[in-house]
Amino acid sequence: MRAVILAAGIGRRMRPLSDTTPKPLLLVDGRPLVTWTIDGLLAGGIESVLVVTGHRAEDVESELRGRYPDLDLRFVRNDRYAETNTLGSLLVALDHEPSDGPTIVAEADVICNESIIRDLVDAVAPDVSIVSTYGPASDGTAVAVSDGVITEFLLGMPDLATDLEALFKTVNIHRLSADTCRRVRDICSHQQSGLGDDAYYEAALSRLCSAGNLRLRAQIIAPTEWIEVDDPSDLRVARFRFERDRRASMVDRAKGGLWRFDLVDFAHMSNRRFPPDRFGTLLTRQLADLAAAYSSSQDVLDEKLALVVGCRPERLLCVNGVSQLFPILEGLCDGRRVVIPAPTFGEYERLTESPDRYADQVGWEIEDVERVATDDAVVVFVNPNNPTGTTRAPQTIVEFAAAHPAQLVIVDESFIDFTPRPSMIELLERDPLDNVLVLRSLGKAIGLAGVRLGLAYTTDAALRSAIAGQLPIWNVNSIAECVLDLLPRFDDELQASFAATVVDRDAFAEDLAGLATVERVHPSGGNFLLVDLADDAPTAADALTRLLEDHDILVKDVTDRFHASTQRLRLAVRRPEENRRLVDRLGACLADGGRPE
Repeated sequence: MRAVILAAGIGRRMRPLSDTTPKPLLLVDGRPLVTWTIDGLLAGGIESVLVVTGHRAEDVESELRGRYPDLDLRFVRNDRYAETNTLGSLLVALDHEPSDGPTIVAEADVICNESIIRDLVDAVAPDVSIVSTYGPASDGTAVAVSDGVITEFLLGMPDLATDLEALFKTVNIHRLSADTCRRVRDICSHQQSGLGDDAYYEAALSRLCSAGNLRLRAQIIAPTEWIEVDDPSDLRVARFRFERDRRASMVDRAKGGLWRFDLVDFAHMSNRRFPPDRFGTLLTRQLADLAAAYSSSQDVLDEKLALVVGCRPERLLCVNGVSQLFPILEGLCDGRRVVIPAPTFGEYERLTESPDRYADQVGWEIEDVERVATDDAVVVFVNPNNPTGTTRAPQTIVEFAAAHPAQLVIVDESFIDFTPRPSMIELLERDPLDNVLVLRSLGKAIGLAGVRLGLAYTTDAALRSAIAGQLPIWNVNSIAECVLDLLPRFDDELQASFAATVVDRDAFAEDLAGLATVERVHPSGGNFLLVDLADDAPTAADALTRLLEDHDILVKDVTDRFHASTQRLRLAVRRPEENRRLVDRLGACLADGGRPE
């Protein structure tokens, strides 16, 4: 049995990387892409490999000859590689060496586990194609499968109306009999075939299946067992998937953008009980129109948000996430002492070079703040606080603000919905205090952190105007505005999601407290938990690394946020089954070994 590897393409979607390095030679875990396929073939017992080259052919040939000096490795060039697609390269191979036995056909930009290729080589059926579940991020040819046999090819991207759960994605590795190779060659060599130079070879396989001339068995694998590297985003995902010892640094650098990574994220807080499917359906149906449209003016956005929050729009500003406000807050704090809880969200640490701090812990009193706050200070309350989960009665903060009218009191209540406490906005609507600025990140509460919605609220018209003057026009996009339109229709479901999350949080806390290597689970008013690890447990950094590398679970190490030796993790609350999975994995990884001396 021989193998044909198609490595001729320019890799246009990989530019500019592929301008200087041919795509098959881009590295994943220190290995060129094409060598992942060749090593899998060797593990499967393949001894003869024909490589079709084109773009920067000398580079590919030189690299592979140097890496595989003992392999029966041959090369043929597709001189029309810039004009043809994979079908053209496959025809070059079949014309150069007509098949007299089974042939493994593989593309040079696919990575999969070696065991998958071994199973393909050992398959009993003469014609087999490796396929995988067709997911939201999948691109390209899909197939329908019935009783283990491919019944239909859907060339190109399926449209939104297609039921993706019923489809499979071609992995671009096939085992084809000599007879099938001859049929493919005959179809595509015929002048009347109708298959152009830019066709994929799946078009020929599709034609054979449709005519009843090919019974192509499907070898189904999991989406996490392979990846096709078409563009720089795919390359980033491939490196995350296969370079496990670099995962922690990659996640730390990215901060977000993790939706394509195969992990369960307990580091970023988001309401996992909302939105319901119907909300997503309504949003998706409008997505094309929304992406092409401008959003409304600031005044209209404020009015829409006021309907959601339940306040007067002239006191409110709709913003592109609370993070948009921090550069503005720095200006408001310029020249004034700033008092913040310790620890707290890192952006508050950066409001001034040397903020004063009051210790955030269960049982702290307003007097602790008053001792460090001067008359004209900017005082920050985060309620509930991140990462501790500590929560204060908002009325206490109102009384503090009323007693210190010269101070600017900033209240961040991004997690207030997960407590039984009222919002400061509710209190200030009845009894205004012009020295209070309320901030809230809405994305965490509605489970849509990616739409970047937040608010600033104040009864001081001058302060509101000063902030509004620094907001750009169209600072909130149309997708976020549509979310504002939809939220009032789903208020009952949203309130129910808060209550359900609290139940999930309490059960999660109880399960974590039952682990022998967990010293304490702190009470929390947010949709997250602060967890102290026992002295004989591994460090929080070690737990993070083990969970991420071995179990595809991401947690947050917050040890350095505290001036103490206690090792601490902050864990977002997810769905009960995911919370239980983390408890099981955390218990196992912490039990594997204690903290190094």
